Amino acid sequence: MARLLPLLILIAAALSTGCAPIPAQKIDFHTPVSATLSFATDQFDTLELQENEILLYLDRQLIGSVATVATNPKFDSAQAEVKNGLWEAQRGSGDPSLLPLPPGAFGFSTSANEYTTGFIAFVDQPHAWLIISIRNEWFKDVLSTLEIR
Repeated sequence: MARLLPLLILIAAALSTGCAPIPAQKIDFHTPVSATLSFATDQFDTLELQENEILLYLDRQLIGSVATVATNPKFDSAQAEVKNGLWEAQRGSGDPSLLPLPPGAFGFSTSANEYTTGFIAFVDQPHAWLIISIRNEWFKDVLSTLEIR
């Protein structure tokens, strides 16, 4: 019993001081347009799969989405369509911004109603492009994880 008492005191001390916080884990989303995005597991708790879109929820509130869009046949490529979208957005009130993307990608973003939406096309994927829409405070973090596969 004398040997067990110090062990019990050590266990009690460890339990009473708490545990170090576990850092948020990342989950990778591999998209059909050869891109990978990562989201922290504390950014969502539910996924809803649609035909061409994944909706992300946190506490039953929609916090973002990732969608694949087929290139409109009137455009030669996905990049041409996204560049046209930028031109259209510049004519409106959306105040678009070019995105800092890896080589081989082109995109822009606009913000409205606490969400930022990015429109991204890739050179090697002429038939489809990506829309990422997520809460403003998380957009840069998610965008910084973008990798072209």
